Amino acid sequence: MPRLKGRNRTSTFLKSGKEPKTFTVKIVRGLNLASKDPNGKSDPYVKVYAQSLGQPRVKLGSSSRKKETLNPEWVKDPKKATFQGVGSKLIMEIWDHDR
Repeated sequence: MPRLKGRNRTSTFLKSGKEPKTFTVKIVRGLNLASKDPNGKSDPYVKVYAQSLGQPRVKLGSSSRKKETLNPEWVKDPKKATFQGVGSKLIMEIWDHDR
């Protein structure tokens, strides 16, 4: 997959044993994000995906966009994403809205 401007990505494996488990992800805040706009700020939002071994990734949801900030908070409108899986990888991408 090509690297796109304005995106930062992190992922982690969720070890749930041999039985499927349910995980809930809550997006609350971002700290010290990279500036992607000429004004020194960004308009960040988060995309959340899950990917099981050997399977294509599945989009679980997205947060709302926060305008002109490098320290966004979604405390008043947190995004929750729930999924089940064995050996699943959680992928969270932080995007700048206009990049």
